[in-house]
Amino acid sequence: MASKVDLDQFLEQPENYVPPLAPSKLPPPEMLPKRRKPEQVQAIREVELQGYCPVTFLDGKKRYESIVPGNPDLIVEYRKKYYYFESEEKLLKFMKLPEVYWNLKLPHKLPPKKEPLPVTGLPMLGFMEQTASTAVIKALTAAGNFKPKYPFISTSRSSLLYVAYHLKAYNPKSSDYVERNTRKTATV
Repeated sequence: MASKVDLDQFLEQPENYVPPLAPSKLPPPEMLPKRRKPEQVQAIREVELQGYCPVTFLDGKKRYESIVPGNPDLIVEYRKKYYYFESEEKLLKFMKLPEVYWNLKLPHKLPPKKEPLPVTGLPMLGFMEQTASTAVIKALTAAGNFKPKYPFISTSRSSLLYVAYHLKAYNPKSSDYVERNTRKTATV
């Protein structure tokens, strides 16, 4: 269609735009897929295929690897059932040929649901790996490249001080004033 207005006009009365010699009859309006927004579908009773994307599943030849969760923002209603889709492209593919995808059955064994794990719930080693490891690696790399040696202090103590100053200077939560002064101190 040339514009959204033309598309809306066509969807309201498609029989006006279909030639009389069309190879097949148009389906009744209740058999057409309708895109829905999450706010339009407040209390979804049941999402088909447990929220997995039907297009990805069928196009992946119904293999275990092709069972991918759909995005709850990409919703289509078809035959009074709701479907989630992995991407906009898959949603549009469903809209073109919904009868191919609408009646799929999932296998009994499904992949585990991916739930976000809060960093604070990790054991100490995992917490440190997820939060501090990048900063420590950058500080150690900078110390190795710069090879600091402060006067009257051993090389190992100089390196430790440099790493401490680097961590303080590049702390994303520190103020600009602290960052500037700490960077000057670290390089002196």
